[in-house]
Amino acid sequence: MSATFADRYSTPEVEAALKGLKAMGTSVFPHLVKHMRDDRYSYSFVSAAWLNCSVAEAVVEVLCDGEYMHSGYKGRDTPKGTEPYLSFDAYLKVRTPEAWAEWAMTRTRLEIQLDFIDWSVEEENKRGYTDENQRKHVLERYEEARQSMKEHYSATPEANR
Repeated sequence: MSATFADRYSTPEVEAALKGLKAMGTSVFPHLVKHMRDDRYSYSFVSAAWLNCSVAEAVVEVLCDGEYMHSGYKGRDTPKGTEPYLSFDAYLKVRTPEAWAEWAMTRTRLEIQLDFIDWSVEEENKRGYTDENQRKHVLERYEEARQSMKEHYSATPEANR
C-alpha cells in the first residue's frame, strides 16, 4: 500500500480507479450511485485512528470530489442541543441518491458544490443558532467555502466537469 493523499492508504489500482472515475465527469454519477451500498473494502485513512473505507464511501468521495463538508466544525450547539456537521452523505440522503445523480449528471462540479453549500446553509438556519455571533460565524464559513469552490474550479477548469 502507498499513501497517495496525506492520510489515505490505498493500492495503486484503487487510486487509478478513483482518478479514472473522477475524470469521467458527472455523467457517470447515475452508474456510481448504484454502488452506494457496496460494503467491500476500498482503502484506509487516518483520522485520529485508522479507519477502513468501503466501496460505497469511495463512491461518495468521487461524487463530492473530496469536498465532504464545508461547515468547519465537527459539532455545534443549537437551541435544541448539539448537532453534528452537515456532510455530503446527509445531503445525498435528503436528495435521494438516484434522483440527485440524474440532476447532477448535467451539472458542473462547481454547481454541485454550490448546491451542497446552499442546502447546508438552509439546514443550518433550520437548526437555529445560540446567538447572533454564532449565526454570523457559521454563515461566514459557508460564504468562505463558496468563494473557495469558485476559485478552485476556475483555477482547474478540467476538474469542473
